[in-house]
Amino acid sequence: MSDDKNFLQGCVDGDYLTTEIDDFVDEWHENITDVPLMDYLGFNIDEWELWISDDSSIDIIVAARKKNINVNEFIESMADYALAARSDNPAEAARAVEWLKKNGYI
Repeated sequence: MSDDKNFLQGCVDGDYLTTEIDDFVDEWHENITDVPLMDYLGFNIDEWELWISDDSSIDIIVAARKKNINVNEFIESMADYALAARSDNPAEAARAVEWLKKNGYI
């Protein structure tokens, strides 16, 4: 499953889907004993804290990586769209904005 590329970099490169994260976690549990899961998956501390508090944030994390911006800065930049997205949750607002951008609405 994973070669020398960590999960997050594989997602950024288009080699892995974000939905495959559970497979990587399972692989880590089965085979890896000397590397923390955070490092094995390729998270930095901000991404890790976000993901462990809300595992649905993985798409936000990958989107921030693709833009080469810190995930917290990425979420803050999306906060302007929170009202338009009808959400008080920055991670959900960011997902909504990404969808709007992807589909050409903004």
